[in-house]
Amino acid sequence: MSNNVFADIGLPDPDTHLVKAQIVSNLGNIITDMGLTQAEVAKLTGWTQPKVSNILRGRFREISIEKLIEVTNALSHNVRITIEKTPVKNGRGKTTVLVG
Repeated sequence: MSNNVFADIGLPDPDTHLVKAQIVSNLGNIITDMGLTQAEVAKLTGWTQPKVSNILRGRFREISIEKLIEVTNALSHNVRITIEKTPVKNGRGKTTVLVG
């Protein structure tokens, strides 16, 4: 077992799926904290309410990381991308979403 459920179930490009899931999880928290309805989120982001609902229920395969970042920004939140060397010599890097 890895730290990535998407790799564990054999999905292609599991790192991208994990990052998307982490962003969507944070979007759900942002929406709750802001007290927004899905209809209000749709109005702020340009998505439809059913699309907001689907994404929050985990149906985000066709949504790009860039679009998720754009929506996060539309909800008045900054996204910071940091690149750093992995501590493991010649190790493969990983992508993680941190909430600050």
